[in-house]
Parts: sequence; structure tokens; C-alpha cells
Amino acid sequence: MLIAPREPVNSLANKDPRPVRAAVVRLTDRGCSPLPPGVAAGHRRDVQLPALTSAPLWLSEHYWPDLVDGLVLTQAQRTALVGYPVHWLATIVVPGQQTAFGLFTGPTSHDVERALLAAGPGADRVSAALRVTADHQIQ
Repeated sequence: MLIAPREPVNSLANKDPRPVRAAVVRLTDRGCSPLPPGVAAGHRRDVQLPALTSAPLWLSEHYWPDLVDGLVLTQAQRTALVGYPVHWLATIVVPGQQTAFGLFTGPTSHDVERALLAAGPGADRVSAALRVTADHQIQ
């Protein structure tokens, strides 16, 4: 809903001969905002809201303290070998910390744990997750 302030009824109240420019104010759930819809104060950055999927999203955490970085990367690549009903989306390796995180869709956390054990690397923990990404691709 847009509301424009009323112009003064008395023409003598405004001594400036230029026309009065009406400020457009937008009603929000927290009052009025002079900003156009979708623009936040300061820098604007688009964020993709989590999409609703038919399968829940799961985050697996892996810690391999006895492996050197090259072997951690090899072990982390094996997380992509999970089978149905679990689907691999991504794996992130933290160099120098022998740690990796996997992102999967699947019916339950138990299904993800079983699929990771069958693929080889297993998981220290599997937790429910939400994926929030920027509007651009990271390369």
C-alpha cells in the first residue's frame, strides 16, 4: 500500500514556486519505509532462500586425524559414491585440519550414515541442514 503525504491546502504555506514533490512511503509490517520494495538500507545483496525439497538435507561431518591432506581429499571424494536413496550434493574439505563436510539429500540421517559406511568413509556425525546460497555461482 502506497501513501503520499497531502499537499498543503493553503498555497501561502509553501512560498517556493516550484511544485511540491510528494515522498512515497511504503507501509511494512514494522511501520513505514521510504525505500522502494526489495531495497535494504546500505549495500544490497541477494540471498537465495532455502528451497523446499521432497527429501531432507543432511550435513555429514568427517574428521580423519591420522591422514595427511592428500589422503583426506581422497577420502572426502569417496563421499560422492553414496547410493540410493541418498544423493550427494557437495563435499567441502578443510585443508590442514583433516576435516570434511558432505551435503546430501535422503529420507533420514540413518540412511545417510548407512550410505556413507557403504561408500567407505563413514561419518562422525550427520545433522539436518538448510542450504542458503548467494545469487551467483562460486568458482
